[in-house]
Amino acid sequence: MCCSSYYATEVTFCGYTTTAPSFEYAMHVTSGRTSTTSISSGATETGEGDCKTYDTSAAPAKICVYTECQTTDMADCTFSEHSVTFTHAPWPSPPPTPSPPPAQAAVDATMELTGYSAAEFGEAQKTAFKKGMAAYLNVGADAITVKSVIDVVDASRRKLQAATDKVKIEFTVETTTYADISDVEEKLVTEDSTKLNEMVTTLSAQADLTVTAVTAPVSLTKLAPPPSPPPEAQAIISGAIPRLTRLLSIVSLLCAVSMTYVL
Repeated sequence: MCCSSYYATEVTFCGYTTTAPSFEYAMHVTSGRTSTTSISSGATETGEGDCKTYDTSAAPAKICVYTECQTTDMADCTFSEHSVTFTHAPWPSPPPTPSPPPAQAAVDATMELTGYSAAEFGEAQKTAFKKGMAAYLNVGADAITVKSVIDVVDASRRKLQAATDKVKIEFTVETTTYADISDVEEKLVTEDSTKLNEMVTTLSAQADLTVTAVTAPVSLTKLAPPPSPPPEAQAIISGAIPRLTRLLSIVSLLCAVSMTYVL
C-alpha cells in the first residue's frame, strides 16, 4: 500500500506501463490506510499501459493506493512496472508568531561590566548585552533597551581607572505586568555569587561579548503607568461636573440679583 504523506490533489497509479503481468489484478484508491473502500470510480486512463489518474483537487485528502493480486498462485504476483505518483497540495504556511503582550510596566537599572571601555562597547556589544540579559531574566530581547554606556570613573581622583576596562550600563527592562517587576528585581539586585556567576556566564555566551565580572544594581527604579480609575469613580466624576456647573450658575445668578437689588 502506498499512501500520500500529505494532502494530495492527484494520484497516478500504474499496474504496468509497457508489459502486462501474466495474472489478474486490481488497483484501488482509498481514503486512508484503514479503509478498503475504493474511491477511484472517477479515475481516468492516461493512455499509457494500465495507468490511471484520479483527481482530488476539489477536495485534497490523504489517500492510499493498494494493489489486489487476483491469482491463487501468489508466486506469480510480481509487479515489475507498478508505480504510484502523488501530486501534493501546497504545504500550509506556518501560523504567524503571536505578538507578545504589550508591556504594562518597566524598571530602570544600572550595572557595571568588567572587560570593556565605553569606546569598545559598540552596537554589537549592546545587542549581545540585550540578548544575554533577556536570556538571564527570561524576557524577550525586545524588552531590553540600553540607554547609556559610560566608563567607570574613580570616585576619589575623578579619573578613569588605570585599566579602563569597566563600564556602567544604564538599561530598561519592560515587563508584561507590574507584578513581574519583583521577579526582575530578585534576579538583578543581588549579592548572591551563584546569580552573579550565572549573569557573567549568560552574557559571555553571546557572540561579540566577553564579560569577566559584573557589579549588580543596588536598586531599581520602577516605572509603571498610573492605574485607570474604576468605572464607579469615572461615573461619579462625570456626574459631578454638570452638577458643579449648575451650582456655579445658580450662585452667579443670585449674586447678580443681589447686586441689582442693592443698587
